[in-house]
Amino acid sequence: MSLNIEIQTVMDFDQFKEFNFFHYTKKKKMIYYLSIFSFSTFFCIFSTPALLGFAIILSIILIRSFKKIAIAKYWHSSNLSKKCNYFYHLDGNKFFMESYGSSQSLPKSQYECNWNDFICIDETPDCFYFYSSIMEAFILPKKDFAIGNDTQLTKFLKEKLSLKYKCWSS
Repeated sequence: MSLNIEIQTVMDFDQFKEFNFFHYTKKKKMIYYLSIFSFSTFFCIFSTPALLGFAIILSIILIRSFKKIAIAKYWHSSNLSKKCNYFYHLDGNKFFMESYGSSQSLPKSQYECNWNDFICIDETPDCFYFYSSIMEAFILPKKDFAIGNDTQLTKFLKEKLSLKYKCWSS
């Protein structure tokens, strides 16, 4: 299937916050973590030493998860607080991204890959998230399509990458 899509967008703090919220709540991960925390707290108060050890281990797992969120927030505050411009070109074979900052402090960068290099692709009502690793994704807002549209991209993803693609309704 042929595909020719171009997207030009500016990444700002709000888009990054939406991505973090989506990433940590998809598949209800936060509910599991809060359940573990509640369970651990209960056993810390009303348990034997063996159960207390179990509760401490579960709490450490929870803290490590929040540490990942804190690292992402630090990265954002140090780099993305200066708005960054992104240009995406998507065709039937390749995904291409070019970023350039609005000032000298953000250097120009490029990224190109094959479609199969993504570990998963999520679609929300507002954006597409193309995951290149577990914690890193390219954010493509649907409102910023310059050539093509989100319907064409959705059809392409369903046909070419059906096992990696998931649509999350509101």
